Amino acid sequence: MIAVGISLVIFTLATGILYLRLHALPDRIAHNKIQLQVVCVLGLLAMFTHMHIFWIAGLLLAFVDIPDLIGPIKRIVAATEVIAGASINHPK
Repeated sequence: MIAVGISLVIFTLATGILYLRLHALPDRIAHNKIQLQVVCVLGLLAMFTHMHIFWIAGLLLAFVDIPDLIGPIKRIVAATEVIAGASINHPK
């Protein structure tokens, strides 16, 4: 009976660790900070509501590499500021 009790405790711990590692899988896959935050929120929603669609959505979002849209916009703004500064300093 002691062996069964010990094996039951070990099995329960192993199952819990496996569940938590599987549940945190999208968090480890996410690429950038914003994507990680959205995936973590979806993971928490899935954990607290027991709706697996949130976990699946987080996993799919973690696999998709979101392109950097802010970088090119910042370069456009910087170039526009340079052009505007050049036209203000040298009026025609």
